[in-house]
Amino acid sequence: MIENASFSRRQLYDLVWTKPVEQVAARFGISGRGLGKLCERHGIPVPPRGYWARKAAGQKVVRPLLIEVPMAGRETAIEFQLPTPLTKTTETQASGDPYSAMWAEQIEVVGAIDVPAKISNHPHPIVARVLEEDRVQRERARAMGGRGYFPLIADSPFERRKLRVIDVVLKRLEDLGLQVESDSRRGPRFTVRAQRDSVEFSVTEHIRQTRRTLTPKEQAERTWSKASWALEREQTGRCQLKILTWTPRSVPATFHETDEPTGEPLRKFVAALIVALAQARESREKYECEERRRREAQERARRLEEERQAELARKADLRRDAAAWREAALIREYVIAIRASATEGSNVLPADRLESWAAWALAHADEIDPMVANQGAVSSG
Repeated sequence: MIENASFSRRQLYDLVWTKPVEQVAARFGISGRGLGKLCERHGIPVPPRGYWARKAAGQKVVRPLLIEVPMAGRETAIEFQLPTPLTKTTETQASGDPYSAMWAEQIEVVGAIDVPAKISNHPHPIVARVLEEDRVQRERARAMGGRGYFPLIADSPFERRKLRVIDVVLKRLEDLGLQVESDSRRGPRFTVRAQRDSVEFSVTEHIRQTRRTLTPKEQAERTWSKASWALEREQTGRCQLKILTWTPRSVPATFHETDEPTGEPLRKFVAALIVALAQARESREKYECEERRRREAQERARRLEEERQAELARKADLRRDAAAWREAALIREYVIAIRASATEGSNVLPADRLESWAAWALAHADEIDPMVANQGAVSSG
């Protein structure tokens, strides 16, 4: 049965995760591949191959998060109406920034994040790779009699805590259906992906800067400045999580990890990553829309230029044909004048050559006359 209906991105997302894509597509008279492409075009994740079989077998399956974008409505090839999934709440209208309300909603979706007292027995693959590299390095140092080892994890309380924070954050991101990558050997920078969009973030130690009042002796020795204080950097032993990609003004990019039981900063940080992905998607779609309009404008300009050049060529052909027609008429008049002069007794050409020359001249006139050439083309066609 074919249905004609309007769906928001959220409604279509819920629909394709309720039944297999082929069954949903059949309702609209299209193929499962066609519906899959439609969802991809609008940033709607669909169940991967084998999802329903694994779910039926009782295996753990992950439903990716729908990255919502507060933008104007879109239309699809099957007349789905895909308006903004973000309802303008009172808070949104008051602030004028829909991302503020979206961040508050995503904080609730993310839920509490607790940092364990030790690294899990089943760490995230990125964390497991760091631990394995540390083990290999220690084995190499032990074989060398303790030389050549650079302390990484066991010798640094902060590094151990950082790995625990990274482990729980990466696992929560993947539980939400996002992809996480790390190109750095020690993993201080990470990339979070959702379909075609990505954001980067880093995990480093929070360095607190404090003002210290200088002693009279220190102030007297400072000849280059008369300030009575100096900035000092203090290691806190806590993580600083920073989104390196641009974020909306209403959403902070830097979060400092604390000892709060619910891991509230981590929770807000993960929610901010989701909002940053939404903003990245909006920027990409805006750029693609502008690029599409630019290409369309270029194509229109190209067609107009082709039409202009074609019109110039037609006019040039017209002038050339008119000149050839005039020249052919002049040759025929000349032949008539030569024949008339021969009749009057003028010896312009010998009599035995006159008709041969006249036939040749008239044939040449027919060759250059566009009217005769066009008649020949019509007759042969």
